[in-house]
Amino acid sequence: TLEQLDAYARLAGWPIEPGWWPQMRQIILCENASLDASAFNRSDPNGGSFGLAQLNGSYHFERAGEDFRLWSDPVVNLRTALWVRTVYGRFGGQGGWANCAALLGIH
Repeated sequence: TLEQLDAYARLAGWPIEPGWWPQMRQIILCENASLDASAFNRSDPNGGSFGLAQLNGSYHFERAGEDFRLWSDPVVNLRTALWVRTVYGRFGGQGGWANCAALLGIH
């Protein structure tokens, strides 16, 4: 549910303020409308897209210091997504989630 998603975001440390969680919540609903924590998109050319935030391959998990084997844990997945947003400073382009960010007008 959306309530569970918001609770997971708080546990993962997402700031609940403009530019952070409200936009990521929109992106997740675009990337993974079913809110399936174990969603796996095999067609992604970077080794697949994993979990709530549809993170590409194991790269981001490893760089964020997270155990890739836990990719379907909602808190681990969202904490890794927070790392991506923090490191790249944005949602679109090289920051990740380019298609949904562009579709939603999120930068």
